[in-house]
Amino acid sequence: MNGICVRADDAFSGEGKTRGLDRGLILFRDGDNLAGEGMGIGCPAVQHRESTVFASILSTEHTSDRIVRHYQMDRRMSWTVGGKPAPRMSAVIEGAVWFYRHAHPLQRLLMLPVGTLQDLCRIHPVYPRMDPVATASVTCQLCEKHLAISATFRPRCANTDRFYLFNELRGDVFCSEWNGLYMSAPPPGWKPLGTHLPTPWLSDRSGATRFRLHAVGVTPACPWTIFWGREYTRNLCWAGFAIEIDARTMSNAEITVAYHVELNNGAP
Repeated sequence: MNGICVRADDAFSGEGKTRGLDRGLILFRDGDNLAGEGMGIGCPAVQHRESTVFASILSTEHTSDRIVRHYQMDRRMSWTVGGKPAPRMSAVIEGAVWFYRHAHPLQRLLMLPVGTLQDLCRIHPVYPRMDPVATASVTCQLCEKHLAISATFRPRCANTDRFYLFNELRGDVFCSEWNGLYMSAPPPGWKPLGTHLPTPWLSDRSGATRFRLHAVGVTPACPWTIFWGREYTRNLCWAGFAIEIDARTMSNAEITVAYHVELNNGAP
């Protein structure tokens, strides 16, 4: 794909606050890793009992034009305060994160004290293992100008309310929104896009290297939305898109999400 390649790099454990978590597929441009702190392409997660549960890789299969990865959701996001586990604080922070994600007009203001507060109180995320609450199989078909992603979620227990597919790359590289004519700053944090497709492009400064989502479909039909944005601070460095599937009415049914990640690495 004209200088961009996609790999299942099991050895890469991320950077920053998400270091140690397994990733989705990793994009490389001329040999440089474009994931950074981001979760990569097609990385699954779930919301279970008001906690976000991230994925561990079980296995990876390769052919010349296809990568298939199997995950289990068993890394529950929790928080420590002063180096000690803080279950009650974790519940409060999860609620605050949910409010932040859905309060886009306030996100820039809400983020101002966060870094200082985290440093003063030594608040840090941790991801302890738990019994798996779901599994997911993610297939990536490598096409000429896009990646065709298909992810099937299989809940293992009740109260698995939402499924997520993260498509996140480096915030210091993908720093602009490209609309085909000019570039502007992408939104901070997570801005809801609804089901509007294709999404805007997230681009590097030149407008040449960029990516976006298109052709999203969910089977069986249930509510879904896309969030997008960029956070580039001393504590955060990512830019990307997340597909959120509301599975609360699906009675723990298996759900498949298909979409395209369109890629460009050339003239703006």
